[in-house]
Parts: sequence; structure tokens; C-alpha cells
Amino acid sequence: MKAGGKGGEYLNQGIRGYILLALVAAIWGLAYSLSKPALVLIDPFTFLEARFILAGVVILPFIKLKEFEKRKVFQGALTGIVLYLSYIFTFIGLSIATITATGFISSLYVLWVPIISAIVARCLPNRFTLLGIILAVVGLGFVMIDRDLVLGFGELTVFAGSLCTAIYIMLVSRLTGLQNPFNFSAVQIWSITVFGIVAILFKGEINWQSLNNPTIFIAISFNGIIATAFTIILQNYAQKYVSPSHTSTILCTEPVFTALFARIINSEYVRTSVYMGGCLIVCAICLQAYSAMKLRNSLSIEN
Repeated sequence: MKAGGKGGEYLNQGIRGYILLALVAAIWGLAYSLSKPALVLIDPFTFLEARFILAGVVILPFIKLKEFEKRKVFQGALTGIVLYLSYIFTFIGLSIATITATGFISSLYVLWVPIISAIVARCLPNRFTLLGIILAVVGLGFVMIDRDLVLGFGELTVFAGSLCTAIYIMLVSRLTGLQNPFNFSAVQIWSITVFGIVAILFKGEINWQSLNNPTIFIAISFNGIIATAFTIILQNYAQKYVSPSHTSTILCTEPVFTALFARIINSEYVRTSVYMGGCLIVCAICLQAYSAMKLRNSLSIEN
């Protein structure tokens, strides 16, 4: 079979996957700038629960009831639980640690994904992936570098959140090709909503009245509809064509987009080191993309 046949079609889908994942990272970066003013006025548990309730409602019209199966529901719930744990650990850590430390440590899933993949497959990542990991981690270090970066309880909690994120990416890559992406996303969102309710009951405090504030309403609407429902669907679709290691590398551009939108929307000062780190991360993505294209071209030519 020629490279321009099914192999070329799959290559185009892979490129589309990279673009969609970059869009996901950009939306997450924008969500931070929109959420920051709201989180001053509302507690994070209420904010998070309202976000996922809205996302769950938004995705309802897209699901296909006939395609629900017990096994698929269990798989979606499992990934939802892991994703919820990543949110909880990160929020707890953020309440103790600095934003800089939280941003860097939470992005370390770019390192954990290929390590977990290598352990599961019992083989080392290829040289492009290894070099991409190194560049991405160093780049994130430049983006999030801070003199006060020390490891305490808060940082270790965020560390646990980054591990959960890596496991979530692995689970999505393994399971998303086996089921309807809308159903899969819906089960994840509903699972997070249920566990959020349980968390709020244990916490014993919720403030729904604060949702009337325009700043909070806009932030939750954007987070629920765009940054949750829309991005989860995009990620589940894109990961059909992009490997876990490459997915984690592309998504680690989130802090770069965060800094960019913080500068534009919140008028925050962006250090030169952020631009340096962003360049390294882009180089890492190019390496990963080149590696994927080279592999797929060789496979399509052989077939």
C-alpha cells in the first residue's frame, strides 16, 4: 500500500489530533485567567461542583443511550474518578503551596506518562520521546521557575495530582477507541459530579447564592461548557490518533498559554524565562510530532 492511502489518511488525523490537543491546552490556559477573579469570591468546592453539573447537562443531548453498556459505564466512571482525584489533589496542594510550584509540579505528568508507558510495555521510550521529555521538563522549569520552589506537604499533594493526571491520560488512550466519545465523556463528567457532591457533604459547606455574581457566572459557564465538556470530548477524540507520551507533551503547553492570557487579560508581567521555556516546549512538541510522523510513514510504506 502506498503512503498516500490509509496511512496518509491516518497521518492527517494525527495532525488534526495535535491541533485539537493544542486547542485544549489553550482553552485550559484561558480558563485560568477567567477563573482567578471568581475564586476570590467563591470557594473552590462549590466552583468545581457547579462547573461539572453544568458540563454534565450540556453533554446530555449528544449521548446515545443504546450504546451504553455496563462495562463501558464502568470504564468511563473509572477514568472520571481518576480525573476527579487529580483535581482534588491539585486544589488541596494549591491552597498550601505557591501558584508557581503548583503549576510546575502539576505539569510533571509530561514525565510520568512515558515512564508509566515504558513500565507497562517493558521497554524504553525512543530517543525522540526521551529528548522531548527532557526539553519539555526543562521548558516547564523555565516557565515556572521560582526561588521559593521547595517540597512540602502542599507540593507533595500536587505531585500526587500530577500522577493521577498521567494515569488519566493513559486510561483515555487505552479506552477511548472502544466507545462513543460523547458517552465516554458524559460518564466521566457525571462521575466527577457525584464524587464532588460526596466531597461537599463531607466538607459541610456550599454557597450557591454566590453564583448570582456576574464574574462567577461567566467563569463557571466558560469552565463548564468550554473548558470541561468541550475539552474532554476533544481530548477523547484526539487521543484516538495521538499517543499518551505525545498527548502529555502537547498538553504541557498549558502554562505557556496561561502566561500569555494572564498577560493579555489580567495584565500580569511575563518574565523572559517564560518565553524561553515556551520555545523549549515547542521544540519538544516538534520532536514528538516528527517521531510520530516518521513512525507512521514507515508503517504505511511497509504495508
